[in-house]
Amino acid sequence: MRQHADPAVQVKAAGGVRTLEDTLKVRELGVTRIGATATETILLAVRGGDPAQIS
Repeated sequence: MRQHADPAVQVKAAGGVRTLEDTLKVRELGVTRIGATATETILLAVRGGDPAQIS
């Protein structure tokens, strides 16, 4: 999709992005926006926290 879209068009990943690793993978594919319900978990992983501690 990224190869065929105008560079000004943003690509959003929604669904299945639940971890920092997932986020980094889709970024490599050209995604510019993330729609994730696991935002808190992802941000905690960026900061070096333990996702298991999220209540």
